[in-house]
Amino acid sequence: MNNQLYKGKEKTVFAVAGDESKVQVLFRDDISAFHGVKRATLPGKGKINCSVCALIFKELERAGVKTHFIEQDKECTSLICRHAKSIPLQIFVRNCFSGSTAAMLGVADMTPTPNTIVELHLKKEELDYPLINEHLAVGLGLINYDEAKKMLDTSLKVNEILSNLFKKVGIELIDIRLEFGRLDDGSFVLIDEISPDNMRLEDIATGERLDKDRFRYDLGHICEYYQVVLDKLNSLNS
Repeated sequence: MNNQLYKGKEKTVFAVAGDESKVQVLFRDDISAFHGVKRATLPGKGKINCSVCALIFKELERAGVKTHFIEQDKECTSLICRHAKSIPLQIFVRNCFSGSTAAMLGVADMTPTPNTIVELHLKKEELDYPLINEHLAVGLGLINYDEAKKMLDTSLKVNEILSNLFKKVGIELIDIRLEFGRLDDGSFVLIDEISPDNMRLEDIATGERLDKDRFRYDLGHICEYYQVVLDKLNSLNS
């Protein structure tokens, strides 16, 4: 029987019995926003996110991005992944001014930019995930400069791959949050999840939001729009 290692707001991580090199990541039906202040349970949401995440990790692996992903379980609610030690940093890649960054700078959400914005945040909820830079991350002993460059370069590559992937199915990738970790052999890999929970997505034809902002701002029909993302990605393989 697998033993629980960690329980977050929306996922639970278990050790895989008999194999310390693997973990099972269970996607629960929970959803939260504003650092857990707003919470709900949405039946079926975990299975949708798990399936979206599996499809995206497979696409990234095919494109040469190393991740912790191994396979999706038969119930489509968990991923089997390589055990990685999480680096307490979050990378946000934004294709326009969006979310908290737009608010911080006093510009309208979705304001276009001539460049792709890459932000480094310290993963400390009690400090409200402060915006830092690679020098501060190195100074804190979290990464070295080679890892900082690889983290930023990989984040831009992931954004490019997924922006092109989503455009094929009529979706605009607005921004994405990424996390990295180290495997037991020290390898640097993309971890956590990539799903509508940690991306902002917009239907190009209709302008409908297909992400967690539907929950944040009470837009409704959350699972229905998450399912749209999954169906569109599945259409690429049909």
